[in-house]
Amino acid sequence: MSNKAQSLLSGLFITVFSLAALAMIAFLGRTYYLHATTANWQQVPAQVMSWDLKHVRSGKSTQSRLIIQYRYQFNGQTYQGDRPDFSMGADNFSGVRRSRQISEIQSNQLKVFVDPQNPAESVMDRSLPIQQVAFVIFFLFFPCGLGTAFGWGLFLQGISRVTAFNKDRWYMPGLGLLHGLPALYPLIFANRELSSGSVVVLVLFTALFGWSLIELIRRFFDPKRGETQLSDPKSVKPLHRSQSRSQ
Repeated sequence: MSNKAQSLLSGLFITVFSLAALAMIAFLGRTYYLHATTANWQQVPAQVMSWDLKHVRSGKSTQSRLIIQYRYQFNGQTYQGDRPDFSMGADNFSGVRRSRQISEIQSNQLKVFVDPQNPAESVMDRSLPIQQVAFVIFFLFFPCGLGTAFGWGLFLQGISRVTAFNKDRWYMPGLGLLHGLPALYPLIFANRELSSGSVVVLVLFTALFGWSLIELIRRFFDPKRGETQLSDPKSVKPLHRSQSRSQ
């Protein structure tokens, strides 16, 4: 394979993982935003019009997705909604969450959350889809960490070109902060919704965030910390060449 073909293949590979990483970050940002903004939504009784648990075959596993339509009243007006929660698509690791939602539907005492500023907006379950969140946080690290590493490196390189910024010193702690930061929101604002599997993932990435933050602070107060030998001009020793005389 020629060098040009290898460069094209590497560029395509990095582009795919970078786009996947951006999609993961967008999902986390969207989910956290919806969870936070619906905290003050009002809960009202609702009538189930129809519902179904769709099963999708993906490889050797079967993924499920809840579909529902419901009717509710708010300030004397009747509205319809079809949003079960803030999850994305189907998965095969939210079985407990799906079972709880189905039990609420079958209880004939369903309540939904309504935006008082815009009553046409509603959701049946405003809790954080913690299983999907934990999966995305891990998936963003591996294998999509290649995309975040490339993007973070480009960002630091751009800064270093216009300033005296030493990108090598801040690369690793900054990358650790990027991957560890999303784990804080569920632990702080949705700790009642955590499962055993999600706790392990979130605690590990919170530890990564803590280490990265401490390392960032230490490098801020110690200008020499994190420098490579090549980045320190004083550490580069001159190379002496011995000259031989021809006899």
